[in-house]
Amino acid sequence: MQIDKMHQIKREIRATVKAKRLALTDAQKSAAAQALTANMQELVVARGARTVAAYLPVRSEPDTSQFISWAKENSVRILLPSCRPDMLMDWIEPSSSETIIGANGIPEPIGKVFSPMEIDNCDLILLPAAAVDESGTRLGWGGGYYDRTLGSTQQVPDTFALLYDDELVPDLPRETHDVPVTGVVQPQGIRYLDRKPLKLDLES
Repeated sequence: MQIDKMHQIKREIRATVKAKRLALTDAQKSAAAQALTANMQELVVARGARTVAAYLPVRSEPDTSQFISWAKENSVRILLPSCRPDMLMDWIEPSSSETIIGANGIPEPIGKVFSPMEIDNCDLILLPAAAVDESGTRLGWGGGYYDRTLGSTQQVPDTFALLYDDELVPDLPRETHDVPVTGVVQPQGIRYLDRKPLKLDLES
């Protein structure tokens, strides 16, 4: 596929996803946030994750605020991204719920700042996406920050994109720099795309 055609397809998909998300009612977004939070909690427990990279939502992204509060209450270390001029991301361990506006209008927490390599110490990454396909190809929002960050890691941790229920699709265009995800977390459940899931033994 020609690069120009591929980029046009990606723009069209992003626009469609954005429009559908903006059309969600407050009740629909609240219900989705509650279901996503429960599934993220289940995933963290199933994977035995003690350090998790997540994100603060902007615009139409699935809400992570309830999950971040749960993680803090359950001694799960949370790292949140800070976009850098070199298109990589530093990681901040929040010390409070206070935020500032960082690059590209994205909220960032107040806390200790770590280099991009801190991602190597994560057990699990929860990241935003516009869509993901059945092979794990993730379509982001065009900045390329996550692909660069994941591409620079020594060993990519388990990586799950957060989506609404209709955003896992059969096929997406993939470029050489695209880093596939392990799976997706949606309101309807957790879907593994590149490996068999661990047995969910939540009573042990």
